[in-house]
Amino acid sequence: MSSTGFETNVMKLQLAMLAYNFNNWFRRLCLPERMKPNRMETLRSKLVKIAGKLVSSGRYWTWRLCNSCIYRDAFIQTFRNIQRLPRFG
Repeated sequence: MSSTGFETNVMKLQLAMLAYNFNNWFRRLCLPERMKPNRMETLRSKLVKIAGKLVSSGRYWTWRLCNSCIYRDAFIQTFRNIQRLPRFG
């Protein structure tokens, strides 16, 4: 590892393992089938870096996405898959 201290290296390894496990969890449970083989950098540019805004209307919040968004269906399906996950707490 990059540090000479044992505790520092343990923390870095644990954070890397947590990120790896979160990545696998997100792929298995949230992504549509056609998006699963993509790298995380690709997923970030296709699903996170898209033009849109969150709009409040009355009691509800809605996503307004750009009409020309190529990955609109994949974004909506991913968002619905996240909503279907069981809630804890």
